[in-house]
Amino acid sequence: KQSKVDEILLDNKLQRDKLNKYKSSLDRLIALNLDLAKNALKMNDVTQAKKFIQIKNQNIHKQEEIEKQLASLTGLISSIETQVAQQRLVEQLEKGNKLLTGLHKEMSISQVHNIVDNLSDQIEYQNEISNLIITHDPDLDQE
Repeated sequence: KQSKVDEILLDNKLQRDKLNKYKSSLDRLIALNLDLAKNALKMNDVTQAKKFIQIKNQNIHKQEEIEKQLASLTGLISSIETQVAQQRLVEQLEKGNKLLTGLHKEMSISQVHNIVDNLSDQIEYQNEISNLIITHDPDLDQE
């Protein structure tokens, strides 16, 4: 499933790159036709200049369309990447939840109470020993 998503995402990115290359070639054509129109005007060839300006304007229109397509494609790519990231997050949350559930099954509340009670008993016993040592009268040992 993931490889299919990756494949589609890659295809979209490749298409975006192709559109960017096409847009760049249109940039060059626009500049070229503008230069050709200027040269035609210098040669007093108004008809040719108009023809080059018309071609330039057509290329500008194509370029605007390409920019719209690029914006749509970029938005789609971003949406897919965001959705994939969210899906992976949900999968990790599910795994973490399963792990916690398993850990809770292994450690019951009664076990924790028993451990705490046992620890409390051990601390109490240690305190009794400490108190006996502290309150022990060395004179009693000599008698």
